[in-house]
Amino acid sequence: MLVIAAFFLAFPAGDYSADPYSVFMTSDSILSEINSFQYHFRYSGTGAMSNIIPVVTGRASLSVAAGSNHPLMVLDFLEVEREGTSELPAVPVSYVASRDSLYRFDFARSSVSSVPVGGNVPSVFDYPPASVMMELVLPHPFSDEIMADSIAVLFPDTVEGEPCHVFNVYYHGGETTSVWYISMIDNMPRAVERLSIHGGELLEIWNLGGIGSLLEPGEKAPEVFLAARDGFVSRIIFPREKPVLLLFFNSEGVNSLGALGSAGEMYDENIDVIGISIMETSEDLFRLTSLNIPFPIMIHGEETAEDYRVDLLPSAVLVNAQGEVVMCAEGLGSIDSENFRRAVRNI
Repeated sequence: MLVIAAFFLAFPAGDYSADPYSVFMTSDSILSEINSFQYHFRYSGTGAMSNIIPVVTGRASLSVAAGSNHPLMVLDFLEVEREGTSELPAVPVSYVASRDSLYRFDFARSSVSSVPVGGNVPSVFDYPPASVMMELVLPHPFSDEIMADSIAVLFPDTVEGEPCHVFNVYYHGGETTSVWYISMIDNMPRAVERLSIHGGELLEIWNLGGIGSLLEPGEKAPEVFLAARDGFVSRIIFPREKPVLLLFFNSEGVNSLGALGSAGEMYDENIDVIGISIMETSEDLFRLTSLNIPFPIMIHGEETAEDYRVDLLPSAVLVNAQGEVVMCAEGLGSIDSENFRRAVRNI
C-alpha cells in the first residue's frame, strides 16, 4: 500500500474548496493501513504563547509488539530549541505508554519511573505530540473532527515547504479550536495547531510514515523488471558489477524532488543510482524529461514499490553488489541525512 494520493505542485486557484470529510476520511484509511508509524515533531506556542511555551523537538512512534493487540506508544522529547517561561518535563526524556502503565525515562537523571494509566496520569498527555498520537491510535482517528461543531475550510498553506489543505475545527461551542494541516501529497497530517481560551500550541509533524516497513538490512533485494522512458525494459538482477541505490519518488512531490537532488549528489562511478517513479500521469512522465537528473529514471514502478515494501515517498534502498540490502531510508530527511550518505560512501 503506497501512502500517496493526489499530487499538486502549486496551490489551487481562487475557487479552491476542499471537502474536509473526504480529506479526513482518506487520512483515516491510510493510517489504519499503516498500523505502525512514527513522526518527528516541533512543538511550540502560537501568538501570545510563543514566548511562554518553549520550542521542543522530538519523535513519536507507535507499534504493536509481537503477540499483543495493544499499541505501544513512545514519545521522545529530544531537544529544547528555545526556552520558555512555562514548565516543561526534563529534556531529553521519553515516555512509553502500554496497555496499563506509563513509563518515564529521565536521561538527565538516569532514572525510570512508572505510574498506572488512569487517575493521576502525568500531564504529558496534555501536550499536542501525545494528544495527536493518541488521536491517531483511535480506530477512527479524525472522528472528533468530523463530529465537531463546525469545520471551516481555509486557504492552503505550506509546512516544511509542502502544500497542505488547512481546516479550522471548532469544538465545545467554540471555546476550543484546532487547525489541521493535511498534506496535499499523501493526505497525512503535517501540523496541528490547538487553540483555546488559554492560548495556543503548534505541533509540526514531518517524516510521518511506517515503522520498519521497508526491507531490513541483510534481506535479499528482489530482482525486478522496470520500464525505461524510451520504452525499453531493464532488469535489476544480482549479483551485479556495482552496488545500487534505488530511489522511489513521484515527480510532483516537493520532497521527492529534493531526494532526486540528494541522490544526484551521491552518484559517482562507484555506485549505480536508479530512480523509480511511482503513480505518474502522462503529463508528469513528459515533465521528467525536463529534469536534469544524472542517473537513469524508470517509470511505472508501482509493482516494484510493493516488492520493496515502500509505504512512503520518497524512499531509498541501498543494495550491495551481492544483492543484500545495506540500508533503507524513508522521507527526505532520512535520505539526506549524514548517516545515509555515509552508508553510500562506504558501501
